[in-house]
Amino acid sequence: MPKLSFLIDYWRGAWRDGEPPGCDAIDPMMLKPVLGHVMICEPMDAGTDFLIRLYGTKMAQHMGRDLTGERMSRFQPDSYINDFYLATYRAVAARGEPLYTHHWPSTQAFANEIPRILLPFFQDGKVTRILGCTDAKPRKPVIRRGWEINQPR
Repeated sequence: MPKLSFLIDYWRGAWRDGEPPGCDAIDPMMLKPVLGHVMICEPMDAGTDFLIRLYGTKMAQHMGRDLTGERMSRFQPDSYINDFYLATYRAVAARGEPLYTHHWPSTQAFANEIPRILLPFFQDGKVTRILGCTDAKPRKPVIRRGWEINQPR
């Protein structure tokens, strides 16, 4: 999982004088090796929901849609996966600590397995951004019932 290792090293390197990294430490140029696989979220509604500020292009290709600008709660409403994602982001926002997950989603998902790291970034002692990265193993071919997929013909 070199993508996740890269991002963990980046986050650790952003600590200054024993203080966790601030939002200003998120530098897209430094994230270039993994930029297509990252997601940056901002806690909203007292940390119960999250605005997806950036949804990497590789992730969007796998999913068949770009979630930039969407609320996480609207990703797949009434789905177990939505509850799972919200719970993990809420935990990072509340605890201010990184979280690693590795799950095997349903057969309707775009991937066979999804290892993921979520890393908190702070402002004034509060988590104000969560930088996430996946190293998903996509299914071939990508099939999503009910979702438009932009594939070359």
